[in-house]
Amino acid sequence: MKSDPGLGRILDRYIEVLLAKLPQSGSFIDSVCREISRELRGGNLEVEAITKRLGFVSRTLQRKLKEAGTSYQELLDETRQSLSTHYLQEQHITVSEVAFLLGFSEASAFSRAFKRWTGTTPGEFRRTLKLTNNKSLVVPE
Repeated sequence: MKSDPGLGRILDRYIEVLLAKLPQSGSFIDSVCREISRELRGGNLEVEAITKRLGFVSRTLQRKLKEAGTSYQELLDETRQSLSTHYLQEQHITVSEVAFLLGFSEASAFSRAFKRWTGTTPGEFRRTLKLTNNKSLVVPE
């Protein structure tokens, strides 16, 4: 896949908008989610990299997340799932590009994860979205 610098800049701004919408309570969970979002596109999603950026060691992060009733993998999946539905609404972004933006190594891995999260494939999600949007354009007589 070729890199598109223009699309990259647009998507970087989009991520920043989404990050700005996250609660600014400063909670530990919010901080972890923000770091995950920042690292998704081409960054390092290993738990050690995130903990280093937050100034923790891996065990401390895992312990704090467990105390909060979650895990790093759950937060990563939730962040990816949330962003995936936003990205898939943008018809000009291919499924392969969405997979890349979410830090997946392959589109097939993203498709399996999306199906696990939503019960549908990314393509089916887009088709349903198109049908819903087209129905809303029909004006009843």
